[in-house]
Amino acid sequence: MKQRLKISFFSACFLLSASVAALGANHPHGVLMETVWNQDWLLVMISLGIIFLLAARPLSNGIPPKVEPTAEAEPKAEQGGVGTLTLSVGGQLGRSYPVGEKGLIVGRDPGQCDMVISDPNVSRVHAWVTVKKGEVVVIDRGSTNGTYVNNVKVENVKLKSGDVIQLGRKCMTTLIFKQ
Repeated sequence: MKQRLKISFFSACFLLSASVAALGANHPHGVLMETVWNQDWLLVMISLGIIFLLAARPLSNGIPPKVEPTAEAEPKAEQGGVGTLTLSVGGQLGRSYPVGEKGLIVGRDPGQCDMVISDPNVSRVHAWVTVKKGEVVVIDRGSTNGTYVNNVKVENVKLKSGDVIQLGRKCMTTLIFKQ
């Protein structure tokens, strides 16, 4: 939230300075503004303001935002889990994460993900394992290398107990879903 406020502040500064420069250039006493702020600078300032505004808007991707970063040390314990994801290969071999009603976000970014996979082939927010209509599904979140279930590339698929999830073809980490 603080980061969005900072970005919004910078965008407001860029847009405000561009507006002042545009008004000052047309003012009879705005000779200094006219020489300093030519049309190219106005376009740059307005473009930067718009870019910062777009960067500050919240993502509407259906995943609940993470308020505080999760530590890689301990998975969150959720009551009433509908299954578990267990790491079968990789640095966290054998580690299990409960899949609750809110689901698990899987990826590289500890600030956004419940299950952090430290592999450059895994996207920052790679996949979301969640419950839809009483069934556990895995949803690829637009990852670069794709999400595979039982060696088949998927975007949104229902999971069965024993399914193997691979985050990209080159990632050595695999996840096994158990109900």
